[in-house]
This record gives sequence, structure tokens and C-alpha cells, in this order.
Amino acid sequence: MKTPSEMSADEYARLGLMAGLEVHAQLATRKKLFCRCPVRPYSPRYDAEILRHMRPTLSELGEYDGTALMEFKTRKNIIYRLNRDTVCTYERRLGEPGRKVHAGRSRNDQVLCALRLCTRQRLLDAAASALDLASALLDRARSERETPLPGFSHTRKAMPTTVGHYLAAFAEELLDGLETLDTAYRLNDRSPLGSAAGFGSRLPLDRDYVARLLGFSGVQHNTLAVQNSRGPLAALVLFGLTQLLAGCARLALDLILFSAPEPGFFSLPEELTTGSSLMPQKRNPDVLELIRGRAARVRSRLYEVLEISAPLYSGYHRDLQLTKEPLIRGLDDAGETLAVLTLVAEKLIVHRERCLAACTPDLFATDAALDLVLAGRPFREAYREVKADIESVRTPDVRRLLAAQTISGSPGNPGFDDLAGGIAGARKRWTVRRGATEKKLKALLDR
Repeated sequence: MKTPSEMSADEYARLGLMAGLEVHAQLATRKKLFCRCPVRPYSPRYDAEILRHMRPTLSELGEYDGTALMEFKTRKNIIYRLNRDTVCTYERRLGEPGRKVHAGRSRNDQVLCALRLCTRQRLLDAAASALDLASALLDRARSERETPLPGFSHTRKAMPTTVGHYLAAFAEELLDGLETLDTAYRLNDRSPLGSAAGFGSRLPLDRDYVARLLGFSGVQHNTLAVQNSRGPLAALVLFGLTQLLAGCARLALDLILFSAPEPGFFSLPEELTTGSSLMPQKRNPDVLELIRGRAARVRSRLYEVLEISAPLYSGYHRDLQLTKEPLIRGLDDAGETLAVLTLVAEKLIVHRERCLAACTPDLFATDAALDLVLAGRPFREAYREVKADIESVRTPDVRRLLAAQTISGSPGNPGFDDLAGGIAGARKRWTVRRGATEKKLKALLDR
């Protein structure tokens, strides 16, 4: 049996639908809703039969092709064509109980439940990949802590830094991105079941019980708000992913430039480059260009969801079905991008001699002015004096100069231990979440 992390988005969505049906069957028998059947009176044995039929295995789900049970395919009424979707198909597989199990439910809250289960797992995977990347960047930062590197602003040389300081910046940016993703995760991790089409039901369905069985942290309370949140929540998830990938795209763009023959600070191993069909000498950084492109594609999926959902009235609209594809594809793109960039971070080659040679005198003009400040001169006076005789600035001992910095977070005092603690704390939080949700789903499937 596949674990949730091993399942495709489609498989996970179908598992979510089946889990939702399982939960509803348990609710129905728990509340004795089926005992009112005029043909067959309620009995515990009847409960057992219902629940037995409601437990399709993952292998059965994998074999479902969407066409096997379309007995009404020749009819023109579109209602019968709905048998193509998983919900109706498995309701029909239940036979007599299947005609009752949809009571109090809508495909709206069933599909939304499946989507949230799938999204929850993909967010857990994305967070784990982001933390793996942050750890890889921190490891490389530690090993290059004293390697001088020109710092840039406006694409021009600015002040000296180190390769370690540079790489650690992206690791910290990933932690910031995870804070946004955390908000998306918490809002997504609420059960929509019981909201039906947005107006609830007269049946005594226990929404909290449903949420606990599926491992949700709680219930999204207002039933209409559940439907209204569908587009905005998908957009929030994609926004969280764009925040994670923004730093990835920036790093990829930097490395494309910095790995060029000039300046040549870094290079990629041959297995992470591609050749040319025409030019024998070429080794291209396609992997970095695709990381940049994938990040842009996730951002475009955010815009797509916003445009679809923004002009809608309250309640469910069929337009919202079109938000599923950009959401799932955005989640997939993000996971793959983070995994590939982790490989790049681990295998990146640093050319220390080229980095040091690029630390030319102009990088130290600000430090020359600060030396005058430390001697008692006003900063503006020191600034003008150095600017007037900029050619007199010389390159000092770069490593000693940087090591003398004491400001927290600067190249001389980057705070790698604090960053490591932040990564460890975030990993613990996300791992606890994964363990709790997978434990609940396993318990549900093993019933």
C-alpha cells in the first residue's frame, strides 16, 4: 500500500473522496440514520455490511478508470453522466446503502474535502523539501564561511561579503517563506464536510467527529464560508508557494550569472548541465533556467486562480472547478523545484580564488570612510573625503576585515547556529503535523 507521500495528486484526491464516504457511513450508522429504511430495519449487522462495502482498498482505487460502471452512458440526461466522477461511482457500488449515503452531503463538500486532504499532504511535502534545501544551503554556508565574495546592489559591486553569508541569506528566506505557508496550511487544515452545498443539512451530522477521523485540526465553522473560501484558499496556498520559490528563482538567476566564465565564482558539475545540439563546447545551466521558469509558472497559477475566483458571487459556482488544476500543478511544480535546487546546492562548485580576486579596491570605499569615522570624523565629511580621492583606496586583508564585524547577521557574525536552530524548530513542527495526520488516515483505512 502506498503512503500518502507516495501517491499522485489524483490518487490522493480519490483516497480523500473514499475517506469522506467512509466517514459519512460511520456517521450515518452512528446516528442510526439508516434504521429508518422502510424496506430493511436497522441492525448492527446492517452497519457492518455498510462499512465493509465502504472500504475499497488503495489497489482498487488505482484500478478505477472512470468508465467501468457507466451503465447509463447511452442516456442523454446529464445527471447520469455524473457517474464518471468517483463519488457517484462508489455510491453505486454500495448498492442499496449507496442510495442513502449521500443524504446531507453535496459533491461540493466531498470534492473540497478531497482537495484539502490532497493539499495538506502536498504542503507537508513542500515544507519538508524547503527545509532540506535550507539545511543544504546552511551546510555549504558553514564550509564557505571565510570565503570572500563581492556583494552586489543594482547589479554593481557594493561591499565585501562571504559565500557563507550569501548562501545563508537564502536559507533564512526559506524559513520566512515557510511562515506564509504555515498560515495557508492552518486554514486548509479544517474540515469542510457537513457544509454540503453551503447551507448545511437538517440531518444530525457530527462535523467535529468527521474532522477528527480525517485528521483535520478542526472544522471550518460557517457552512457558506466553506464554499466562499474555495478560490481564496487555493490562492493563499499558491501565494505561500510563490513566497518559497521567490528566493529560489533569485538564487537560480544569481547562479546563472555567477557561474558564467566571467565572473566565474561558481560552476555546476557536468551532470547538472546540458550540451548544445550544434556547439560542441557548450555546457548550459538549463537546470537553473528551469528553476527560474518553474517559479514563474507557479506565480502565473496564482494569478489564474485569483482571476477565476475574484468576480464571483457568494456560494458555489462551476468556475471554481477550474481552480483545481492550477492548485495541484502549482503544488507539484513547487515540490519538484525545491528538490532539484537542493541537488544544485549540494553539488555547487565554489571557485575561491576567483571570488577573492574579484574583491577589488572599490569594494572597500565604505570601510575607508568608516575608518575615518572611528577616528572621530563626521560621516558626511569622511564620505566626501574618500569620494574625492577614490583611487587611493586599497584592498585590505579581506578575511581579517570581515572577521572584525560584530553586528549580528553580518558577514563576520552570520549567526549560523541561530539559523540551524530555526531550521530544526521548523522541521520539528512540520514533522509533528505529518505524523499526526498520517496516523489518523492510517487508523481510518485500517478500520
